Amino acid sequence: MQQKSQESWLEGPAMRQTKLFMKSRSNRFTADLLNQYRQTVRMIVGLLTGHCRLNKHMRKERGLAKDDLCRYCLEEEESAAHVLCHCDSLAGLRFRIFGKAYPQPVSLITDGALARLKTFI
Repeated sequence: MQQKSQESWLEGPAMRQTKLFMKSRSNRFTADLLNQYRQTVRMIVGLLTGHCRLNKHMRKERGLAKDDLCRYCLEEEESAAHVLCHCDSLAGLRFRIFGKAYPQPVSLITDGALARLKTFI
């Protein structure tokens, strides 16, 4: 049953944004997340799904931003992947928190990663 669930997760077209950050479902990450305050859960889940107050989502889905440029570098689309992994203006902060200035998206969601994500946001 668990293998079928994993296959469904990997092969399904849904959750494209989340799959950038998670290779598979993580029971430990889920348990750690559910032990957080509601506001923290909302912010982390928003980043992982792309449904958060970043300009890409606020313009495309909500029509509330005038453009989707990153507010930090003003060069690229402000998406979760950009902010967490690619934005040059946030490279120093990411290095201090994650140990890498330009981490791969899937390297951010590992066991024990929640504390680092909370610090970043």
